[in-house]
Amino acid sequence: MSSRSLRVAPDKIHQVKAAFSRSVFPTQQAFATEMGMSRDTFSKFLNGKPIDRLNFIELSERLGLNWEEIIPTPEQEALTKFDRQQLCTLPNQNLPRQPNEFIGRERELAQLLAYVSLEYRAPYITVNGIGGVGKTALVMEAAYRCWEYKHGISTQETPLFDAIVFTTAKENKLLPGGIVSGLQRQSTLRDIFREIARCLDAPSITHATPDEQLERVRESLSQQKTLLIVDNLETIENQNEVLAFLDNLPFTTKAIITTRDVTSRYAPVYLAELPEVDSIRLIEQQATEKVVVLSDEQCQQLYQRFGGVPVALIYAVGQLASQYPFNALVNEAVKLPDDVARFCFESSVEPLRGEAAHQLLMALSIFASPPVQEAWVTVAGLCADPIEVEKGLAQLLQRSLVREENGRYTMLALTREYALVELAAQQNFKQDAQERWLDWYLKFVQKYGGKDWGKWHIQYDYIEAEWTNLLTVISWCTKHERYQFVRKIGNALWNYLDVYNFWEYGIAFSGWLIERSQGYGELSVLVEAIVWKSWFHMRMGSSEDLSIAEKLLFQGWNLRSHAEEFVSILLRIYLACLYFYKKSYDEALIWIKEAEIFLDYLSNNSTQNIFIIYSDTVKHIKALIFCTKGKINSAKYLYEECIEYTKEINWLRGYLNSQYRLADVLVLSSNFSEAENLLANVLSISAQNKDKRLYTLCQKSFAQLEKARGNLEQAKEWGMKALEGCKRLGMTRDAEEILVLLADIS
Repeated sequence: MSSRSLRVAPDKIHQVKAAFSRSVFPTQQAFATEMGMSRDTFSKFLNGKPIDRLNFIELSERLGLNWEEIIPTPEQEALTKFDRQQLCTLPNQNLPRQPNEFIGRERELAQLLAYVSLEYRAPYITVNGIGGVGKTALVMEAAYRCWEYKHGISTQETPLFDAIVFTTAKENKLLPGGIVSGLQRQSTLRDIFREIARCLDAPSITHATPDEQLERVRESLSQQKTLLIVDNLETIENQNEVLAFLDNLPFTTKAIITTRDVTSRYAPVYLAELPEVDSIRLIEQQATEKVVVLSDEQCQQLYQRFGGVPVALIYAVGQLASQYPFNALVNEAVKLPDDVARFCFESSVEPLRGEAAHQLLMALSIFASPPVQEAWVTVAGLCADPIEVEKGLAQLLQRSLVREENGRYTMLALTREYALVELAAQQNFKQDAQERWLDWYLKFVQKYGGKDWGKWHIQYDYIEAEWTNLLTVISWCTKHERYQFVRKIGNALWNYLDVYNFWEYGIAFSGWLIERSQGYGELSVLVEAIVWKSWFHMRMGSSEDLSIAEKLLFQGWNLRSHAEEFVSILLRIYLACLYFYKKSYDEALIWIKEAEIFLDYLSNNSTQNIFIIYSDTVKHIKALIFCTKGKINSAKYLYEECIEYTKEINWLRGYLNSQYRLADVLVLSSNFSEAENLLANVLSISAQNKDKRLYTLCQKSFAQLEKARGNLEQAKEWGMKALEGCKRLGMTRDAEEILVLLADIS
């Protein structure tokens, strides 16, 4: 804030308003007139907005206040300059963004921060209260204050956490039957585990079997001080299972639960309605944001009509912003419905029915997470009318029905629930919108999925940004038996799932296709799904996974006459890979020969690029076997060939894989300098392209290089980094090899 302006500190606003209430002036306008200022200036003063320094001092003195005691402290000023959105970009947290200043609840916030300390005995704390009373807002404020203290932004001491994991089951409660059933990622204990894995970058959790997951989660949580938030417990399936998990958290972890139920055994923090003074502050905050002019009396009337339920007050001001008559809004002759939030939504939505805004509102409710605007508009069926889209969007924003965040539009969970009810009442629109939704995402994955050519992260990043919505589409299709959609999406996503280490999803996805393709008698699809499922199991690499992969591949082999050509060659290649992983090298060579014979046939019947890709893969396996047999020069020759051919067709990922494998061979032949150059190049580009698996394998190769040089400390350092990466990614086989390497170094 400029030195020529001043504002009231947030925690002093109540003191300033109390001083005004004790004055002889009945209204803000009367006081402003007496001071020779505008009502707007005085309103800004009362609500903590910057005003001219001389005006600020004059107003303070007129109210009998010491102006120096009511301005923000240097710490408070620092907090206002550091946007909390910046905190949301830091790792090891997934906090939702906070668009507005937190108001009131000082006592409850202090209580919650005291309870959340790791020194407090209870494993979790519950925040109870009716829907819409601000439970989540309170918990978020506490979490942000802890995160600010952790990063030195605030000197106000709070419990210190290294990670904050936020999970919620709020969005999908009370949804109409079957639209997005089962899409809440945190509605079960397993969903909570997945979110912990994502936030802590520990994918080995999701790769583990259900019986192993609990221990993996406890291991990950025990590695740092973690605050775990479980929002809307009452909508979680099998609550007792979740509570049992929370009862036995590691001592490094504290949990907070929000729930409407007041039945917790531990440290409950109960939220009643906001007190009058804070409710008025909330009304004034919203009125300022939405450019609604309200007198003191009108603020009081709104509070009397709607009480201290924040969600009702926010939407009441939103209705006024959309020109809803004030007298009708506060008319007590109109009985409030039991669900106040629903009343507010009905008042806001009724004028929109039959307009583009209503279509946009209903369409947005179909998405599980904020979509790109193109997808939203397409699903609403408004692509041909951009003017109506802009008008409808403005109406939704004005009524607080949607909010813009980082170029995307989102809605509150309560808004979404109401919008889904609206959608269910419009069956024709609903069916058409869902078809447009499916069609848009199918075209989307076909555009950005497929083979990993060039700088693959550029295309795959688009998919990653829409991943939650894509999971929604896939889940909906599987539930509603949209087999053809699932098959087409699978064709586009297989390589993405492989490169981005979503092997568990790949196993589940291909498993569904195996079952359904058998039922539909589509044997070519069946064989392809079998091949991909076997590959995802081999990627995970445990002995159990390899056994499953072997059974699958021979099932596919028996059906090979029904397979397409590229699937037939993959069958042979993956069987060779399987036996290499099982160290049955002679058996692997038999399948390599099978693959080479089939490649000779393909050389005259396939595109050059596809032929080179499959030839490259075969040469890689063959070279690995040569290395085990001491035929270093033969392996080197094969990798050099692969580098030349993959560069020719611009297959960057294949090119990098060949380089890192060649580096391993050069280490064996003591050509350390050239090996180091190759590995440095691969490490850098794999990081740029977000290929975590290749990056980790490069670290493993660097460990082998430094060991061969005799630099054991550096070798151990690289080995530990690689081991950590393998554990995060669930690369069991490579982790075992690194452990052997580290033992040898020791």
